[in-house]
Amino acid sequence: MSKKRSTLKYFDVILIGDDPFLNLLDSILKTYKVTTHRYSGREFNFIDGTNVAIEGTRMSADGIAVSFRNPQIEKVKSRHTVVSGNDTNSVATALRLVNSGAKVTLMSYESLVLPKYDISVQKMMTKLLAKRAVRVIHGAEIIKTDYDQLNKITRILGEFEGRPIRLSADYFYQQKSDEVDVSVFKKCNVADDMVSIFDDRVALLSKSHKLTIEESFRLARFLAKKGSWKKSGANRYFELDDNISFFSIGINEQDYESTHLGYRSSLVKVNVPGDGSSAWFIKLLTSRDRHIIGAHGILPYRYENLDLLISLVEQHAHVDKLKASCLISDKLSKEYIELINNL
Repeated sequence: MSKKRSTLKYFDVILIGDDPFLNLLDSILKTYKVTTHRYSGREFNFIDGTNVAIEGTRMSADGIAVSFRNPQIEKVKSRHTVVSGNDTNSVATALRLVNSGAKVTLMSYESLVLPKYDISVQKMMTKLLAKRAVRVIHGAEIIKTDYDQLNKITRILGEFEGRPIRLSADYFYQQKSDEVDVSVFKKCNVADDMVSIFDDRVALLSKSHKLTIEESFRLARFLAKKGSWKKSGANRYFELDDNISFFSIGINEQDYESTHLGYRSSLVKVNVPGDGSSAWFIKLLTSRDRHIIGAHGILPYRYENLDLLISLVEQHAHVDKLKASCLISDKLSKEYIELINNL
């Protein structure tokens, strides 16, 4: 590892946050014989990608990970719950609450939810929310909230299409700003729903419980400077509590159509036996010569061969390679054949 710096304190790896996952990460790191510092509080701020001030003490490290536990949402007995936001956590919270029996209103900042995802995922997720009885107000802005201690409700003043809207909620969830000011970093290497990497050394974790054991070891090796975190920053993947997964790998169609001509797009519905939902689909984007540049979908299960899609998109592989790579046992083998024929 690197030699000791001229800062007050130096460690090979610093782990910040109250997420129990960091304890596992710390144990893995110790097997690599690196020095670690574990801090579970919130009194910290990054100076840059190498230095962080913790409770007034400046520290330096070759690898830094930050992760806070997600608040547990108990089964809510409420007349009305309001969720403000349009990111993955806001959508997941709205669905979790409506599944628990609450009446839910989702106030989305923009015209569609999940702005980082492909337009097909955005539209279908909006329909899925409506089918689950989540009321969505698109383009709504929260102006002010007041908690009524006597009646134990939150009064919400918002704005929608230039007009004020007023809501009252027994439970109010608002999309949280990042724990870390990322403006101090020089570059973002990876940005997805589970791990974001900055300056090749800082890992901000948002969904540590979704990481596999293999991914946990890979993250530890990355922080210890013994390996790389190879996830592509263009990949977005999220899995809901009821195993519904949605993903956008590579290029989003709405980002590509305005700057490129002649691309191809094919979307196929995924039929699941015993499930009459029309929300499930898989979609491919290719260049004019049929090289894969994007893959998107919503599925009612965790897709085991997602790494195959990621690999093919990153290689810009020809669609024929998908046909050759796809196993008959793959849940989406029939859909892939239909996609390839369409393209």
